[in-house]
Amino acid sequence: MQQPTHIRLVVHGARRQTGHHDWPHVNNAPTPSLDAVVAAARPHPTAGTTWLSGGEPTLRADLPALIERLTEHGHAVGLDTDGLALSRPAVLAGLKARGLTRLRIPLHSIIAAAHDWVEGAAGSGRRTRKTAAAAQAVGIPLEINTLVTRSTVSHLVDTVRAAHALGARRVVLRRPRQRGAAGSRFVTVSPRLGLAEPYLEAAAARGRDLGVKVRIDGFPRCTVRRVRTDVLTADRELWVVPNALAAVLPIDRLDDLAAEIRQAICEQVRVSGGHLAPNLGVVELTIAMHYVFDFAHDRLLLDVGHQCYPHKLLTGRHHMLGKLRQRGGMAGFPEPNESPFDLFSVGHAGPAISTAVGPGPRPLAAINATRREAIRLRQQGTLVPDNFFGRIQHSTIQWKGRLFIFGGRTNDTALRDFWEFSLHASHWL
Repeated sequence: MQQPTHIRLVVHGARRQTGHHDWPHVNNAPTPSLDAVVAAARPHPTAGTTWLSGGEPTLRADLPALIERLTEHGHAVGLDTDGLALSRPAVLAGLKARGLTRLRIPLHSIIAAAHDWVEGAAGSGRRTRKTAAAAQAVGIPLEINTLVTRSTVSHLVDTVRAAHALGARRVVLRRPRQRGAAGSRFVTVSPRLGLAEPYLEAAAARGRDLGVKVRIDGFPRCTVRRVRTDVLTADRELWVVPNALAAVLPIDRLDDLAAEIRQAICEQVRVSGGHLAPNLGVVELTIAMHYVFDFAHDRLLLDVGHQCYPHKLLTGRHHMLGKLRQRGGMAGFPEPNESPFDLFSVGHAGPAISTAVGPGPRPLAAINATRREAIRLRQQGTLVPDNFFGRIQHSTIQWKGRLFIFGGRTNDTALRDFWEFSLHASHWL
């Protein structure tokens, strides 16, 4: 399984101010305990940086102890923060002594009003500069995060120059993404790609002249045709969210999540090919299953393997989508070697029920003792009696009390027979 370059560990659910951020603005979110955060990070080793993020990580009172614990577990800890609480060198020196290795702060524009508008707080640009000076004083490597919006795109060259003056070694020019509650706002602030092209290319050239690594994140290749390939990057930071914050996205905001997943799938399939319509058709259904069930404990068996893209994006594989169906990237079908959330390899056939039933009663007893549910999802394809109904009949005899989820077309010729036959099963949705 390919490891992500970095992970972004959400350690606090709240933020100081509203603004255009990846994490939804939910200030009443619970704060996960220190042990819960360390436990969430343990299954995700990375060769890069473990960024403490959120939300705003500096709102945690035990932040120094958390950095020290993660460092003891072998993580290179970075802090992804608004910088408002770190403007004094003594504070950063204390965190560095506990194991802090990198600092990432926002600088969206050299124009204070434009920066403050993106961050959602007046005076945040001034505090950001003070934090950068403090990082330089104590010797913590600094990275600048710039959100490319309609109000900041024309200032990118000057922003890169300002980041260099502040001692930044790396500047990431990020395209606004739809994620959570910020989705609707990101649609309106994102710049037109054709107009952004000369500013992005000029910013990359200025960074090369100054010795600053400028990376352009989230923009398609056609937008920056004149920059080197290594300047383009994908968001290969795996979001790791402790269980206490897993449900921080209210149910009335899941539409934003569905829109983000659709956009990601459409953009990638346009480049690398793949199954588009089958995956777009199960986005909401897949989100609903992940919202209700815990697939670290429950088992999901896909009956049609090429509808797995939404499931993979919801199980921490967004960083692999950029190499869909390529070596080292995301497979186009469930792949156990890629993630423990994929139980078995399956293509276009319909083996989910047979796999759930197993070869005989003895293996079933062992499986049933350790797992809670088998959720079998069948969405695309005609219901062939000898390929489907026979398996259902066998499963109702051998393994009752399991959940089948069927999403079919209303004009399916076998739909009426299917509902009549389903009376033999224990649970249907």
